[in-house]
Amino acid sequence: MKKISIFLVLGMALAIFSCTKDPIVTDPTDIENPETTNPEKPNPDPTDPDPNTPIEVKPGKTVVFPGADFEVWDTFLGTLQDYQGTKIKPYATQAIGTGWDNKNGLSLKGTPSANDYVFTVENVKKVVKNATKLSLLVKGTSAKSLTLLVFKPDGKSYYAYNVGDMSDSKNITADTKPQTSDPNSTTPSYTGIIDTKGKWVKVVLDLKTGVTGYNTTGTGKTFAIKVGKDAAYDLVIDEIRYEDGTESDAGGDGEPGTDPVDPGDYKIPADQKAYYSSINFKDTKGMALYSALADLVKKTHHQTLGYTNKLWEAMSITDLVPNTNEVYLIYGHPGVKNGVQAFSRNKANHGGNKGQWNREHTYARALGTPNLKGNEKANSDVHHLRPADVEWNGKRDNEKFAKGSGLSGPVSGGWYPGDEWKGDVARMMMYMYLNYDNQCLPTGVAIGPTNKVDPKMVDMLLDWNAEDKVSDMEKKRNEYHGGNHQYSQGNRNPFIDNPYLATQIWGGKPAENLWK
Repeated sequence: MKKISIFLVLGMALAIFSCTKDPIVTDPTDIENPETTNPEKPNPDPTDPDPNTPIEVKPGKTVVFPGADFEVWDTFLGTLQDYQGTKIKPYATQAIGTGWDNKNGLSLKGTPSANDYVFTVENVKKVVKNATKLSLLVKGTSAKSLTLLVFKPDGKSYYAYNVGDMSDSKNITADTKPQTSDPNSTTPSYTGIIDTKGKWVKVVLDLKTGVTGYNTTGTGKTFAIKVGKDAAYDLVIDEIRYEDGTESDAGGDGEPGTDPVDPGDYKIPADQKAYYSSINFKDTKGMALYSALADLVKKTHHQTLGYTNKLWEAMSITDLVPNTNEVYLIYGHPGVKNGVQAFSRNKANHGGNKGQWNREHTYARALGTPNLKGNEKANSDVHHLRPADVEWNGKRDNEKFAKGSGLSGPVSGGWYPGDEWKGDVARMMMYMYLNYDNQCLPTGVAIGPTNKVDPKMVDMLLDWNAEDKVSDMEKKRNEYHGGNHQYSQGNRNPFIDNPYLATQIWGGKPAENLWK
């Protein structure tokens, strides 16, 4: 009887085993917060309810963020969050000539050692509202899959779209399982293998099913890509776009500070009235005001100092620290008295050697179109020349200005001038644009999304102008060079006299109005 029972049990076990599919072994590290997985309630299939719907492999309608076509790498980098000095993982680079239609794309090539954020996009000012689908093009192979994050309106929590296995185009809905560490976000998973067999495929994200909205506020995070750890990736990604929706400025309609403003009646200080008497500020704004100010600074630029001792003399007067024999050093760290990051140095200790200060072209000469060396007026324009430590100046070299915080120094993709100096830099770059037009474009010297009024202006400079108020030293320089002195140029920087003029021209974050 016992033998019969044993055979019966074995037979039932074999029958059950023979009806079971081959087991799928899942590395628990492929799913973030794996302990939240409920085996009795598996995740819904993330693909579209009708996965057989044909998907035409071509770019969508409107880029999700500036640079999402990866043609201009600096534009892409300018949209990214800077996390501990890094904007993008080192294995993510520009795929030159190997993107969609043999143009540029984003290459992911390497083996991440962690479940990485490859990059995170933030503070997108030109947005698409009411979109129902977001898409991107992918080609290549990977031993684990991708997770695409679409951030909610709070700019912090997100919907995770897990690509899973992929060899052809597919539709994906957002994961519905809350994370343990962040219940407001759903769960990334890198389970799956990608192999597109050498062809381009299209991933389409459903922004309606299970989604109550995405970030169009202009602040906070918007989009990110994540990868799984300890797996080889060799992918090219391109054309991250919305399939539909309406282009708009971030925030609500008529958001304050978005458009050029009408100033009303300015109360221009008595010592500046004569200089600006030719301009009707009450009725002029936008690019018309830009043109009027450009004409003024050009006409009043009476003296070209040349790249001579006159520059040393001028800066020894205008950049002097009060009640000392020292000059301020741009990019210097406040409170630092010695070394390459010193905040000031003896005015006579200038030259080209270690421990001295030299003349920093804040609009780096090599970034001019063409190089400023060929234009003596621009090359020696003291409104953008500042004393700087020789070595720290060399460290900046020809790097473009980029987002950062705190003290000056290199950041991913560029150079951050420091909280102390970012307003000075912004106002100098705006002045150079006034005086030298296309030779000194803001887009040539700064990284970030461009302005809707003037695509040659970078919105980051407008932010810096608003966030870092005009210093007494800037005012002193402007008074000197706008006067009749031995080493003065004769013209003024209007954005030092009133930073709000930038708001009147380009809109953006409202700057301080010194002519109230």
